Formats: sequence, structure tokens, C-alpha cells
Amino acid sequence: LLHAGALVRAPDAPPTGSQPIAEARSSSTAALCVGGGDRHVDGGYGGYDRVLVDAECTHDGSVKHLAKFAAWGWETFEARVLDAARLTNLEALQRSLLSNGFEQLRPGGELVYSTCSFARRQNEDIVRWLLEREPRAACVPIGPLAGAAPCRPGGVEHTVRFEPCSSRTSALFIAKVCRR
Repeated sequence: LLHAGALVRAPDAPPTGSQPIAEARSSSTAALCVGGGDRHVDGGYGGYDRVLVDAECTHDGSVKHLAKFAAWGWETFEARVLDAARLTNLEALQRSLLSNGFEQLRPGGELVYSTCSFARRQNEDIVRWLLEREPRAACVPIGPLAGAAPCRPGGVEHTVRFEPCSSRTSALFIAKVCRR
């Protein structure tokens, strides 16, 4: 996601619509974080080379988040993480973030979608949803990461998963999607 002279923009998604919360230019950094409803890239869609969608998720693979249950009480885990209505809303949000992020790409642009969840419903199923509805989308190899890092293939071609036991990190799912 990095190249010299890139625009760094981080829009937020307040209830009334998305407003930029940070925008800067840097000689060594480039990132775009897309919140729901941000459709104002140079007056329309398709203006970015790279988009990062680090999607809100259940955090069930995050060691840091799971440690909070020591204070909250493990009996609250089901209500906080596995509530059916919450999961349905979360998956709708993830689809919206991914779709919106994809729409911000120019042809040939690349999007990285990631979560810290183990759940296929929040990872492969969300990516598969985009690939099925968007003919211009294709998952592409992540590059030197696959095969060089302590990760395994995900359930959609070219996606990867980091698992705490093998990577000594929290769980992480990563997909790289190109706009044709």
C-alpha cells in the first residue's frame, strides 16, 4: 500500500454520513481507510490505487480482545460475541465496507480486506459475496507473504489466514482483491 507522495485519507462513518477524520500527504506512506457511505473520491467512484478495509468484526481471534473477558466474565462471551442479531448486523456492515471500498478503486487498483476473526462468515463468505456480485473483482495473490510468513491458505483462492498457534499472533484473515 505504500508509494511516495501518496494521499492518506481516513474517513469516518458517523450516523449522518461519512466525513474525513484525517487527510495528509506523505513522501513514504499511502493508505485509504473507507468507512460506510464515503463516496466522494474526486467527485465520484474509482479514484484510488489502493484501499484498505480493516473491517469491524467479532474480534474472536484477537488475543488482546479476548483477554478483556477476564474482567468482563466469560459468561458474557456468548452475548457479546455470538448474539445472532449482532452477527447479522456485523456481516451487513462488512459487506457494505467491502463493497464501498471496492467502488473507490480505479481499474487495476487493489483492495486489502482483513479481520481478526476466525469466522468464515466474516471472512471468506464476505469476500465470496463480493466476487459473486461484482464481475470486475478478482482475488489476487498477496505476493511474498504467501509461503514466506507463518500463515495458511484461506477458503477462497489467494486468501490467507494467520492462526495464533502457528503465527504467534492473533488470528488474522487477509484477502487482496483487484478491480479489473
